Amino acid sequence: MIVSVYKRLITIIYKYIYKYIYIYKYIFSIFVLSKYKKMKSKIAIGTEVKGSLGTGIIEKIITRSTGYVQVNYNGKMKNEMAFNLTDMNGESLKSKPVKAEPKILTAEEKIQNEIWNAKKILMSVNDQWNRNTTYKLACDIFGKLNSNGNEFIESLLNSFFSKNSLSENQAYHLAKFAVETKQF
Repeated sequence: MIVSVYKRLITIIYKYIYKYIYIYKYIFSIFVLSKYKKMKSKIAIGTEVKGSLGTGIIEKIITRSTGYVQVNYNGKMKNEMAFNLTDMNGESLKSKPVKAEPKILTAEEKIQNEIWNAKKILMSVNDQWNRNTTYKLACDIFGKLNSNGNEFIESLLNSFFSKNSLSENQAYHLAKFAVETKQF
């Protein structure tokens, strides 16, 4: 009898706990979604806008994602980008795309890029579709490579010219040697 009462109490407690957890999750999700709700698009057919030819009305949405629309300026139709248009309150219909500034590479990153490019040329020789053009390019570049008595580099060059293929690791070491000795 006592055991069954305890079981009932435990099940009732669990039900309330799950119920409150569910309510908490629901309220929290509503709060988060309302705070970070996606902005509605200001691009709509019939919206009065100011553009390059004065005041006009959006007649057609060509692409919503990029904001390319067709605007009627008192009978003259013109295709415009939404970031060039403002609504009657003076707010832009879409924000202008931001160009990324070019990244300034350090000396070490430049060397790594050169090694990667040389390795890419060496590895492209393994591709059957490009055998003629890339093999000639690789032969022109790495045929003039001076190994300076380095036996390991000489063995890589011999395997490259005899087998016409290289593994990725071999290509890396050969490219690294060419870049470090400034022969690439």
